[in-house]
Amino acid sequence: MLTADLARSRTTGDAIKPLFIDPTDENYRETARELIALFDAHLGEPKGDLEDAIDELTVADTDYKIVQGLAKLLLDECEFEVMSPVEPREIRQTLFEKANERYPVVRQPTLGDDTQKIEVYSAVADELGISLEACYRGMYADLEENKRLVQVGTRTADQYDGAGEQSTTTTTLTGQ
Repeated sequence: MLTADLARSRTTGDAIKPLFIDPTDENYRETARELIALFDAHLGEPKGDLEDAIDELTVADTDYKIVQGLAKLLLDECEFEVMSPVEPREIRQTLFEKANERYPVVRQPTLGDDTQKIEVYSAVADELGISLEACYRGMYADLEENKRLVQVGTRTADQYDGAGEQSTTTTTLTGQ
């Protein structure tokens, strides 16, 4: 469902009439196809990256509310999940405990890098049995913008093969 800021309407006297888009208008159909392709291209990617891509598409279009409205309807059909080999809360707790043991964690100016910080992350990664990258990314994997797009409509990232198959969302929005 559209939020109030995305709904278009016209007020005449005491009456409020919604302004609908023409589903046969080729410009709107093309916009819907672009959005669907954008969502499909972001399967497995963070929600924040998808939202940034939607905003970039919106900037190029003069029908801001329509693009954002169609994107909102697609987002409502999506499923996002926390992708981390260890619960982010556990990573944070372990990381903060390790950092507290090595207090203060400071930049070592002779090396020009946060070597102590890397050592703390490495110790946590080793303790949890995960890679350094998984530790770093997993720490905040539960933030909304870091959740990964795993499903658009009824198709999951594992089922998607990108070989021209249409998702349920594609059929719904474009009527094809």
